[in-house]
Amino acid sequence: MKLTIRIIVSILIFLGSVFLAFIIEDEYRKSVRWLYEILSNHKISFHHPAKNIHFASGYFVSSIGAFFVIIFNFIFNQKKHQILLNMVISLVLFTTSIVVYSAMDSNLKLIECTACDNGLRTLEYNNILYDRIMILALISTLLPWVFTEFINRKKNGSLK
Repeated sequence: MKLTIRIIVSILIFLGSVFLAFIIEDEYRKSVRWLYEILSNHKISFHHPAKNIHFASGYFVSSIGAFFVIIFNFIFNQKKHQILLNMVISLVLFTTSIVVYSAMDSNLKLIECTACDNGLRTLEYNNILYDRIMILALISTLLPWVFTEFINRKKNGSLK
């Protein structure tokens, strides 16, 4: 694929994934809050404010955009079976990293609470670092792609 076409497609992928990030951000936040409640055995609950106005952060949106552009550029040097395998591994790593981070952080929030009522803690919606969770999950998701790219370059002799 010519470089100019690849750059144009990368820009379109970035813009499309930024739009997708705006759409999924609210559901993502709800899912993370649900994980915090479930993984803490319902010892964490959330105070639902009367007016909850929230906009997606630049970190969230740009990290998703950059992630899809990086994946798009890694796909060119990989075979179809390796692409499918990396997608499956990436999905597992993405889900696992969000669940593990949520479990650890929810339990740490319970441990650090000194004024908890019978071990129960009520959090505000913004007490969770949603952007950090997403960025760490995306970084862990990139690992199989980077590893495969490293192996392919080593085989081809472009990495010495």
